[in-house]
Amino acid sequence: MQYKYQQHKKFKKDGMKSNFWKVSWLIDCSKKLFALTVLGMVATIVYPWELHNDIMSFKDEIPSKIGFVVNDINIQGYEHLTPEDIAGLITFNPGDNLYAIPIDTVRAQLESHPWIASATVERVLPSTIHITIHEERPKAVFINGNERFFVNDDGKIIEKISDVPTGENYIYLIGKEANLSYSNILDEVYESEEIYQRIEGLVKIGQRRWDLKLKDNITVKLPQKGVMTSLSKFSEIMRDNIDFFKSGSIIDLRFMPEKFYIKY
Repeated sequence: MQYKYQQHKKFKKDGMKSNFWKVSWLIDCSKKLFALTVLGMVATIVYPWELHNDIMSFKDEIPSKIGFVVNDINIQGYEHLTPEDIAGLITFNPGDNLYAIPIDTVRAQLESHPWIASATVERVLPSTIHITIHEERPKAVFINGNERFFVNDDGKIIEKISDVPTGENYIYLIGKEANLSYSNILDEVYESEEIYQRIEGLVKIGQRRWDLKLKDNITVKLPQKGVMTSLSKFSEIMRDNIDFFKSGSIIDLRFMPEKFYIKY
């Protein structure tokens, strides 16, 4: 019993030493981990100030080192505008990093010009920026007092003009904000081919209705509603009575389909 007891005491003593060693080892490891954490934090703080600029500078130089810089700017699709007009809208230059050019920003800059309906901008390796321009197509001339403006299908004002180019036939628009809604009335008139082909202008009467100005100084007064129906019925009558279209006449369709009036 004594022997076993002594052995037991020894075992307990050795166990205490073992546990003490483990605790010491854990404390030592904790100190080392703390030291490494502090060093890591210091390195994180110091790194940007010491190396960031050099690293970023080197990154920016990589495309130049391997030849990816802008040597050519290829522009196509322009008619009204000139290459100089387009060049004035972009903010990059030959020699710039090809991959540093903000493609979407350049496209937005181009499309801010009234004559540019849309544009595409592409990088073409190894050293080209390719620009395709889609210009606006004037569809009518909006007359506002003594001023004239080219407008597109949607009524967007493209450019103020001093006079209509010789040889061009544009529908003229008169009336407050006539440019903003003229395409709707044209869509309705389009179904009546005999009348549509004779249109020279559209006059907006207040906010309610329109007058058509046809060739030979003929005026067609449209109703406020049911324009397509009224024109369709009148066109049927007109096919057998082409003399309705006499120079200077006024055709009043505001009371269609029951009746209409013609003043010569």
